[in-house]
Amino acid sequence: MAPLDLSWLPSLARLIRGGALTDGLTPQGAARLAVALASGRRDLYAALGKHAAERGDAPAIDDGERRLSFGALFESSERVAAHLWRLGLRPGERVAIALENRAEHLILQAALYRLGAVPAPMTPGQPPARLTRQLIDARVAAALVEAPLAEAARDALAALGRSPRLLLTLDGGLGGTSFSALERPCAPLSPRLDRRGDEADLLLFTSGTTGRSKGARVSMRRAGLGLAFVTLDTFGFRPGDGLYTPCPAYHAAPTLLIGVALISGAQVVLRRRFDADEALGLLGPGGLTHAFLVPTLLGRLDNLSDEALTPLRQGRLRALISGGAPLRPALKRRLLDRLGPVLWDLYGATELGVVSVGKPEDLHRRPDCVGRPLPGLSVRLVREDGQEAGVDEPGELFVRSRATHLGYEGDPEATGWVSAGDVAAIGADGLLRVLDRKKDMILSGGVNLFPAEIEEALETLPGVAEAVCVGVPDPEWGERARAYVVLTPGAQLDAEALRAAAATILPKTSVPREFVIVTEIPRSPTGKVLRRALRASSP
Repeated sequence: MAPLDLSWLPSLARLIRGGALTDGLTPQGAARLAVALASGRRDLYAALGKHAAERGDAPAIDDGERRLSFGALFESSERVAAHLWRLGLRPGERVAIALENRAEHLILQAALYRLGAVPAPMTPGQPPARLTRQLIDARVAAALVEAPLAEAARDALAALGRSPRLLLTLDGGLGGTSFSALERPCAPLSPRLDRRGDEADLLLFTSGTTGRSKGARVSMRRAGLGLAFVTLDTFGFRPGDGLYTPCPAYHAAPTLLIGVALISGAQVVLRRRFDADEALGLLGPGGLTHAFLVPTLLGRLDNLSDEALTPLRQGRLRALISGGAPLRPALKRRLLDRLGPVLWDLYGATELGVVSVGKPEDLHRRPDCVGRPLPGLSVRLVREDGQEAGVDEPGELFVRSRATHLGYEGDPEATGWVSAGDVAAIGADGLLRVLDRKKDMILSGGVNLFPAEIEEALETLPGVAEAVCVGVPDPEWGERARAYVVLTPGAQLDAEALRAAAATILPKTSVPREFVIVTEIPRSPTGKVLRRALRASSP
């Protein structure tokens, strides 16, 4: 029998002492929320119902066009669930959501939890033909998509034998159903709907930056009550707080943070694009308490003057959370120095959820770390010879998570110890350092080179704004390192000058053999470097 895991008890104690489970709720409301969590309803819908009953006028969502209170959000999600039931959607069935950052995304997600159906967030900016394949592979029963993808979604639903009315769009085109029609008053659903207990309750797609995107089947209901307490405690949301993010809500990290914020009774402010002036206004005096930005956007904030950043230092901001891509140690240091102890660095994976969170005190001590693994997670670092890695020794990171990973689409056996393909090390202080993607590691003449370490060093050179290192085939060495460099404005450097400068700060074996000067680095919407695109454009 597995030992009883009580690692979450300190989190629960902090939540009770800090009022996170009781602020804004009557004792009866807090008790109902605790019972709902304990009974397995650890989802967005259950929490929204409690907040709607206790503080229905409190703001819940602001997407720049629609503003909803908790009461209005709960009512809309209840109506949408009832309409979808009448259209034939049933518990356990999958529903794709390929929307930009809109309130409708969160309304539908809550409605699907009410039904016991499975949300499957997908990228709205992908080519229509690719979406059609993804919808068919995922065997979706319905889809809510942006207008340019409606025809592709209709074709996929037809191929799957689903009703054309289950094509959901914002305008109701192509014979589908408009989302506004789903929000109209109707007879309520039965209080309880049966569903199978071992089904996934979320289908998340990996980014595909290092290979084909895969659908990860995740069950939060099977994750255990302790995970809910640990997650709520980790990010420190309270009723009346607010989260700002312009990052895509269909990706794993925003999905988690948005859900945690709403479950906690905090407002979520979504935007479809980042505007620095608007962000400063939202996070300034009297504004929001949390923000999630990918490193690219944090870099844009860092480019602002100290005077421009004054509102961030004078506001209520408690957590400026980075995620989605590696955050350079140099940028961490600058942001901590300029903004104070508000920077957090989140590390996780689509199939694993959050693995570790680097809080300000961790990042101040070790800017190259991503904090400590969360309580309740089991972590292994495995060397290439299959043995456990020692202290500060690199190894492939494997995690066994209570955010139960039920396998990938088409590969249900990929459960238990799961690797997202990262090489990491854990120091004697327990802090985790993610060294690089295993697929990005360069094996040159029998020596392992970690591009992230080379890139960090190159970016300390005068005149270098950004650097990315990739491995390219070499007939003699197997692979050789090639660096792509973006120069700072006015810098007068060529490839030979860069190579000579790199030789002064890097070991001989780590100096890239080639330097290519480029105007920009291609990135995904979450800020991840598109290394394959760089290689494709190589000279």
